Amino acid sequence: KSSYPFVYGQFDPALFPTAEWRECNRMALAVLEIRNWASDMVDRDDPLLIEQIQARLLPRRGIFANPDEIIVTLGAQNALYMLASLLMTKGSKVAMEDPGYPDARSIFRLAGADIQPVPVDQSGIVTSSIPQD
Repeated sequence: KSSYPFVYGQFDPALFPTAEWRECNRMALAVLEIRNWASDMVDRDDPLLIEQIQARLLPRRGIFANPDEIIVTLGAQNALYMLASLLMTKGSKVAMEDPGYPDARSIFRLAGADIQPVPVDQSGIVTSSIPQD
């Protein structure tokens, strides 16, 4: 018998931050928050989400940004599409890991980019193989 119960959907309640979870639920279900859920934020990101990303997530990755420098996208493909639309024109040269993320390659190709495949090794992309032109 394993000392770790690898059963789907089970966790060790002793390790779960129950008090913090209850407080988060209390705050999330407050009347003011429910009004916020119903508000239309089509033209901006949720300021509380941006605040949490700025305070908790980015610093752990060594990134320090102002709230107006943070954007929330619908996912990786949406973010790549936005970047390609903003930064690439027909013939833009883009160095990409090979093998790499196929959806990124497709998005960049659709933007008209000239994909420059760069090999990878056990440490990641071989930077010395990135074309200099």
